[in-house]
Amino acid sequence: MALDAAQTAVSNPEVFDPIWNGSGSAPEARAVVYRHLNYVKRVFLNLEQIGIKVLAEPQPDGTQP
Repeated sequence: MALDAAQTAVSNPEVFDPIWNGSGSAPEARAVVYRHLNYVKRVFLNLEQIGIKVLAEPQPDGTQP
């Protein structure tokens, strides 16, 4: 689920269109872009925490996480 959220978050490049087309200085456009960047950051931090937890758990002999 966390991996799906991360993949979905980065698969939406059109959210950055205001930056690419030069209208990123409009307050509304900047708010959307910053909101999306903060969301991307949160989902990747969540994914990192899950990875740390999985890798920290002892694994049965002969298996890998």
